[in-house]
Amino acid sequence: MSKAFRQEDGATDGEPLVPPRRHLDRKRPITAEGRTRIEHELAELTAERARLGHLPDSLESSLRQAEIQRRILQLAATLEDTDVPHAEGGTKDRVIFGASVTVEDEQGHRSTYQLVGPDEVNVSERRISIESPLARALIGRSVGEWVTVERPRDNTTLRVLSVSGRPEATLRSQSD
Repeated sequence: MSKAFRQEDGATDGEPLVPPRRHLDRKRPITAEGRTRIEHELAELTAERARLGHLPDSLESSLRQAEIQRRILQLAATLEDTDVPHAEGGTKDRVIFGASVTVEDEQGHRSTYQLVGPDEVNVSERRISIESPLARALIGRSVGEWVTVERPRDNTTLRVLSVSGRPEATLRSQSD
């Protein structure tokens, strides 16, 4: 389970963890694919909860039902508080929300990232939050353009190599 949804703040087990609102005046962005993944997980958990309801009562099943209920509440809150933004007009060479972007650093190392909403970040799949410093630096940039990304320890300079409007199934880091 994602660290973002684990209880680590001292809340009691009876309190559902709800994703925090990041923008008071609008919903958080999410890609259509991210929303579909959440809806699919919600449907699976709802079906599992129904199956568990038919089993004999035990401590293990009660704990699992409580865990499932918490996650259902989290997913429902996420769906309520997110919105799929309308696709921006533009060319295929400009970085927009939801795009997959391949960049190259000054040493020639290439990496591909998909810019997604904060609720669908997955580092191992190279999906990064639109709110991250890297994504903020890349948004609106064009293929061939160099960009400086400010990081806590130092800055790095990257060149945009390609932009794909379609999310890729598998995004991975590459080296020349």
